[in-house]
Amino acid sequence: MVALPRDPCLAPIERAPLAGRRKIRIVEILATGTNGGAQEHVYSLMKRLDRSRYEASVVSLSAGSAVRKLQREGFDVRVIDEPDDAVAVGELVAHLLDVRPDVIHTHMFRADVVGTKAAIALGESGHHRPYVVSTVHSSRVRSAEDRETLRALTPEMDQLIAVSNAIEHKIASEHRDGAPVRLIYNGVDLDRYDHQEPCCTLRDEYGMEPGSQIVGVVAPGRSSSAMFRTRICSSSVRAAGAMSSSSGLRPTASPIGSSSLVAATTFLRSPPRSMSPSCRPIARPRA
Repeated sequence: MVALPRDPCLAPIERAPLAGRRKIRIVEILATGTNGGAQEHVYSLMKRLDRSRYEASVVSLSAGSAVRKLQREGFDVRVIDEPDDAVAVGELVAHLLDVRPDVIHTHMFRADVVGTKAAIALGESGHHRPYVVSTVHSSRVRSAEDRETLRALTPEMDQLIAVSNAIEHKIASEHRDGAPVRLIYNGVDLDRYDHQEPCCTLRDEYGMEPGSQIVGVVAPGRSSSAMFRTRICSSSVRAAGAMSSSSGLRPTASPIGSSSLVAATTFLRSPPRSMSPSCRPIARPRA
């Protein structure tokens, strides 16, 4: 019988207990506090960390539904809602001086920039410099200026984590040299979906006022009408489709039970021109 190669996704790494020292302190740093893949990754990571070995907290560079979700689980979350990077770096440095982490773990572009610069500042001022880990989640091709910023900061990082083969190739194609890259697949914690109940969370997550109505407009190929219906749990979900005009949406509105289009979208950069001026778009900040 041929032994299969060890798969770290199936066989957890056995680690010796920490002897005679405190837990390893980790600060997870999110670029934004809104919903997204990186935020779900951090949520699963925080839920699964070995509490006997690690002491973890979160910093988010904006508020949002993901922050509230983490806080509801009892996790320590600090929001630094400062759009100026230099000011955000200063506030993060002050926070890290208080926490004294062994590791900072950054997620998405702005977290990479602010987190790494904060670690550099700590070292240059004579304080303990935390080990910097950056998980690269996105396949998005950023501007030339952003790519150059990451190239310059990468040698100051101690470890890059690619969540897929495609991301591993992207890191190489962007010539991000100076830090080792490790491929760790971005899996899904299936235990979270063992017992699903209808969840009416959308209103709370986005701070929607009572009686608000929403139309979900999604990218072509995404079947998210069920997602909108489930999370809003009412007939206020009017449509879900791939078009950016009311004429394109009306054919998909009838299965949901309405022909009136009165609200906004999570997936468009700007609302359709045909939408009412009173609509308040639900927009995701750029990561």
